[in-house]
Amino acid sequence: MAKRILALLAVLAVALGLFAGCGASGTRNLKVNYALNEEEKITKFFMDREYALDADSARTTEDELQKAEEFLTQYVLEAAQNGVSAFDIKIGDTQFAQDIGNWTLQSETTGDDDVKTDYTLTYTKDGEPLTVTVYATLYKAYPIVEWTVWLTNTGAANSAQITDFNALSHVFGAVQADSQFKLTTFEGSHEANDSFKAEMLVLEQEQRKQVSGTGGKSSVNWSPYINLQWTNEDAAWGKEGVFISNGWSGQWTTISTNTGNGVEVIAKQEYLDTYLAPGESIRSPLITLLFWEMDLMRSQNIWRDWVYNVAMPQPGGEPIPTMLHGNTAQDTALTETATTENQVEAIRKWMELGFDIDAWQMDAGWYDMAYGSTSWVDTGSWTPSQERFGGSLKTISDELHKNDLDFILWYEPERMVTGSEWQLKFKDTNYIINEPGWQLYNLSDDEATDWLIDFMLDSIESNGVDIYRQDCNINNPSLKSYWDSLQEEGRKGYVENRYIINYLRYFDAILEATGTFIDSCASGGKRLDLETTKRAVALWRDDKCYDATLTQCQSWGINFFMPYSGQGSLDQSPGTMTYTFRSNMMAYTGLPWMLSLINDDNIDQHKALIQEHRDYSHYLTQEYYPLTAFSEEETAWMAWQYNDASDSTGIIQVFKRTESTQTEDTYFLSGLQADTLYRVEDIDTGDYVEMTGEELMCSGIKITLQDDFAAAIYHYTPVEQ
Repeated sequence: MAKRILALLAVLAVALGLFAGCGASGTRNLKVNYALNEEEKITKFFMDREYALDADSARTTEDELQKAEEFLTQYVLEAAQNGVSAFDIKIGDTQFAQDIGNWTLQSETTGDDDVKTDYTLTYTKDGEPLTVTVYATLYKAYPIVEWTVWLTNTGAANSAQITDFNALSHVFGAVQADSQFKLTTFEGSHEANDSFKAEMLVLEQEQRKQVSGTGGKSSVNWSPYINLQWTNEDAAWGKEGVFISNGWSGQWTTISTNTGNGVEVIAKQEYLDTYLAPGESIRSPLITLLFWEMDLMRSQNIWRDWVYNVAMPQPGGEPIPTMLHGNTAQDTALTETATTENQVEAIRKWMELGFDIDAWQMDAGWYDMAYGSTSWVDTGSWTPSQERFGGSLKTISDELHKNDLDFILWYEPERMVTGSEWQLKFKDTNYIINEPGWQLYNLSDDEATDWLIDFMLDSIESNGVDIYRQDCNINNPSLKSYWDSLQEEGRKGYVENRYIINYLRYFDAILEATGTFIDSCASGGKRLDLETTKRAVALWRDDKCYDATLTQCQSWGINFFMPYSGQGSLDQSPGTMTYTFRSNMMAYTGLPWMLSLINDDNIDQHKALIQEHRDYSHYLTQEYYPLTAFSEEETAWMAWQYNDASDSTGIIQVFKRTESTQTEDTYFLSGLQADTLYRVEDIDTGDYVEMTGEELMCSGIKITLQDDFAAAIYHYTPVEQ
């Protein structure tokens, strides 16, 4: 490894007055390096920070907690008394928000602990068959509130037509006429460099910005999150904002319009125009709001902390640990040729090599493919091949459990092909939705969902599966096209709504049975909505795998809203292996390494990278600060910081791409203790410098990389004095 030089830059003397001792060099406007859409007037600056964000200012404030509580109280819990509601429904010709005072409200606190308080609000009205039920939550340590609205026909006749079922309908930022509004949106999964990319738009008066999913998967086209900020002279730091999650696992839309008196935000299931028959229910998306002041990146880190420590599954009552898994999918094309014998043999070889991993994944192809096919794509049977596995994977899982490894098994129960076991079994039932070539398992049908739950729980138990991995490769035609094929007159969106209700119910049943978490793939990270995230994580966030530049670009964006994701690292070439591994190092990293390429000359490098993940991957779930702009160019550098606020330690990752002629760059850190002395060490060379937190945040640290391309990690820790 080339020698890396870390140098302290001189501190400029001009004080900004926003952070003690921080000079003008603390200005860190990060120029977004992608093409600007002048019609939409996307700002050239992603973060307009002209101050240092230290450890104290990064914490949630009492003002922010109060803003969240006041919003929930005024616009949800006491909406009937106040005559204003954060959600709205058009029932027939009547807007619920305007008519709310004519409904009878029963309100109760249904849960209260150290983390949150839950409320249930039930609205009824004489002569109205619909019951409106709101489930709301106030989080105590975070400025976060959320709610879901359910509609149930408790009458004896069909309801009136339900349209404009807006889970969120509210004007934010109506504080002063000259407020400037900025809207940050996040791209979806495109299997490309710009997947998950953050973009900031200056929202001019009367301008409208709509972001939506595509085809029924929640993270295609756009991810279902926005961050709205505005200037407010009355706020402590002159600006404030709200991060908004549209938690719908299907076809969602969020529309933001600058009305001239604030920004109206509407979030909902995109297509819904239906009545409810007696006994039927539908629900809104889960709306989650985070109220913040001062700094956009600070708000994203509050969100990351909440998602990881509260919202995501908590196996054994603890956040999901960072992990490594092995597999042989790339070694011998075992997606189609796996057997009990070669899987057990591979596992034993990995153990003999001393690879310290947490889990073993079996990918697609362990079943008998439809009509004698040899391609894993031809799904529709979820019984292990009798010929290759004796009808059970228990021998494999027993071998793994003997070595304290978890067993991850790939399933795709939503999709089956014509002529498969399930397609033939269910072809004359409501259990499948037929389309030429591929069929969709019909989760909109309650009975079909019940059957699938029973089947899958038995499969998980009998095969010794620890982590259930669900894929969904239905893209063309889309999920939405299947749902629409069952659509009845006057029932637009009803099938989708019931499908999503049962999709979440299905996941809940698996979670309850396994006590762990689900790996949600969906052709890569195409279901990253919050409702899915509360049950599952994407351990394979993009099907265009392994490319270093692609993964760097995607990590830059996804880290704004998703603190835990996974990807694989395949490269085993000694000269590039470390660069690729560090580019692809996720909280959960897959290692489809080929045993045939491991030898005495490189085994130590393989082991060193595994140990590196052990030593540093836990930082990837902590505070995240981009240190460079987004760039797809091979001439660029990209860098970011992960900071653990609990002990004021962290890492800096720096990537010098293959065609870069640049030899040095300067980075301003965040989240540190100003008066603390830090040791910043190159983990490869052991070279280090000692600098105060104030120096690292305000003057910056200069990093020099001499290699043609390199991936460096710098570990910082407080110096004991």
